[in-house]
Amino acid sequence: MSSRTANASVKSPQSHDEISPPTELYVIYQALLSTQGDYVSRLKDVQKAAAQYDTTRPESGKALEVEFSRLINKPVRLSAVQLACFKEILVDNPAFAHIAPWIHPDCVW
Repeated sequence: MSSRTANASVKSPQSHDEISPPTELYVIYQALLSTQGDYVSRLKDVQKAAAQYDTTRPESGKALEVEFSRLINKPVRLSAVQLACFKEILVDNPAFAHIAPWIHPDCVW
């Protein structure tokens, strides 16, 4: 077995910055996009929280972590990369900011 193969088969412990694994992010997305309850309000709350994130102030991501924690009823801690991605998807990129197209008046399903 090569050293590369040996290293690939060893699971590395989760680093301090790598916080929310993909399975947890999936649960967050499911909770956020659920059609039960007021999904528009839920999305707007998350967008407001994501808008507060500033890469020069790491503590500014706390609002988004709190919103996600509220959605899935368990603590959420996001890395700087995850926070930046959520801000890009929910706030900075207008094409992605409207991930709830069913609320658009011209939308026909």
